[in-house]
Amino acid sequence: MLINYITTINYDSSNCLRWIMSHLKKSELILLLLNGDNRYPIIGITRFEKLVFLTQKEVLDKSNTRTIKFDFEPDRFGPFSTEIYDELDFLKSVGMIKESDRKKFKITDKGIRFLEKKTFERVDEDMRKRISNIKETYGKKELNDLLKYVYITYPDFTINSKILDRVLEQ
Repeated sequence: MLINYITTINYDSSNCLRWIMSHLKKSELILLLLNGDNRYPIIGITRFEKLVFLTQKEVLDKSNTRTIKFDFEPDRFGPFSTEIYDELDFLKSVGMIKESDRKKFKITDKGIRFLEKKTFERVDEDMRKRISNIKETYGKKELNDLLKYVYITYPDFTINSKILDRVLEQ
């Protein structure tokens, strides 16, 4: 987690704080993703994982935005990061997102206010639009179509997949 990483930095505390504040945080990325596409909810944890993965790979990795990134590894259903679960739990516990039946994730008014006050000043409109575009493009696709795109585009993350053949056959 972030705390473990911070303790390994050999700077004084004011430099650490400046470094942290200048970077887009993982929880902010999740909030920005949920805020995109007219705040349409993201349904399903596997879909959520893949949307965060695509946002990181296709938006953040291709930009100059400084971010604290999720560590993804190949898993049973493609790219996976346990950190997403930690961030979702944190955001739910502070009331910035809500999760309803069928793992339906939605940003709350509190989450929107946080973005407006703390994040939008550091993340320009173009970046917010590109993050929203990931959600618009892939968020409502059939899950198998989303997985197929991820599997074909990022094959290094499929080596442990239990569903690779089934996904690619369809």
